[in-house]
Amino acid sequence: MTLEATTQHHSRSAIMPLSQRYRMDRMFEPKRLHCEMASDTMDPRCQGLHGFRYCQAFGNKQLFAEAYPIHQKKDCDEALRKFITDYGAPDVMITDGSGEQTSRGTAFQARLRKNKIVSTVTQSHHPQQNPAETIIRELRKRWYRGIFRTNCPRNLWNYGLPHYARLMQLTATNAAGLNGEAPLGGLLGETPDIQYLDFAWYDWVWYKENAGLDVPNIGRFLGILNSVSNLATYFILPKSGILHL
Repeated sequence: MTLEATTQHHSRSAIMPLSQRYRMDRMFEPKRLHCEMASDTMDPRCQGLHGFRYCQAFGNKQLFAEAYPIHQKKDCDEALRKFITDYGAPDVMITDGSGEQTSRGTAFQARLRKNKIVSTVTQSHHPQQNPAETIIRELRKRWYRGIFRTNCPRNLWNYGLPHYARLMQLTATNAAGLNGEAPLGGLLGETPDIQYLDFAWYDWVWYKENAGLDVPNIGRFLGILNSVSNLATYFILPKSGILHL
């Protein structure tokens, strides 16, 4: 019972004499998510800003959603690295049979093994077995509604899809057994905070450059910027239309 409820990640040596050594790098290991997570590559059907062409979506049956823009399908490994850094390493990762995610020797599979994540592949022609397909369908629907509501350019999807994914994970629901809880709270076991959700997608906003010392400028809200700062930071599209990162 104890072995089933704990992990045993110490180093072993089969060279005589037999030995076991405690790992000294446990502080650098990612947080463990004791759940199944699914992933799939989404095609936004147009090229986004900064050369992004695809979007790697992550989700589960409890309606958690996250999206990372990538340049090529083979960059799904980089999206997986960001997901593990942001949230943690799940016990199981469900994917379809795409070569970038399942072929031997790919960076995606290597990262799964490095983080001790079990890889599960769905059957051919059975997309309903992958919860990420439901997440992608919902993200696409919300993104198109955002385009129709704001008349924003379609190539802003690499900001819009992550924004709507974050809204999905912070919206409480009674579906999927959440019983009025937000999907992010159900995943992490914590109560998520929404104090930084002050603006809707593509809203007009005032902002100041040079650490707030410049004159106010007007721009468009493009979502929340993940950063190590304790200040609320956002993506802003300036009036010039030239977005600097």
